[in-house]
Amino acid sequence: TIAASYERLSGQLSTELQDFARYETAWQAATMEAALPAVINVATVAPAQVYAAAVARPFQGALLSQWISTLDTDTATRVRRAIVQGFSESKTTDQIIRDIRGTKARGYKDGVLEISRREAEAVVRTALGHTAAVAGEQFETRNADIIKQVRWLSTLDFRTSEPCRLRDNLLYTAVDHKPVGHSYPWGAGAGNFHWRCRSTRTFVTKGWKEYGID
Repeated sequence: TIAASYERLSGQLSTELQDFARYETAWQAATMEAALPAVINVATVAPAQVYAAAVARPFQGALLSQWISTLDTDTATRVRRAIVQGFSESKTTDQIIRDIRGTKARGYKDGVLEISRREAEAVVRTALGHTAAVAGEQFETRNADIIKQVRWLSTLDFRTSEPCRLRDNLLYTAVDHKPVGHSYPWGAGAGNFHWRCRSTRTFVTKGWKEYGID
């Protein structure tokens, strides 16, 4: 049952990431085109290329398929341990089920499956950030003749990590991402810096005179 559930999760996430790649690449191109004069061509990125790169490139130390497999294994282990412990403590079947599923009174957040739910949420959110980062990276590379610098943008609230808070609004050179006017390294990059990273990048284009436009 657990294996089947995570197989469905993997399939649904794959579909969502492909849709997200299409949206992200279209949005980046449209935003850049709206900011530049029509005489400057903006190179687009194929959504399929972004998706393929996202699933083929590790994030947080493993591929997406490996993270799904880890969730499957870890959940099965937790359920097995809860059953063994319940049996050794002479609990009833209903008590063991409550230990696994949680109780209705607490919104089912006090069972061992809640840990798996939070971990699955972390993988999904991180995978989306990873896909957005790959799309931004490929768009940046394709338009290196237009983009001068990259600005790190962090979502600032009580959940913002310290590394992302420190990098908010800082500039980096395009493509190779060297710090501009500061010493904070790019590292894994905006959207990929840590689990559930919500940071993004925005692009600073060259000035009109650099394009030869008065």
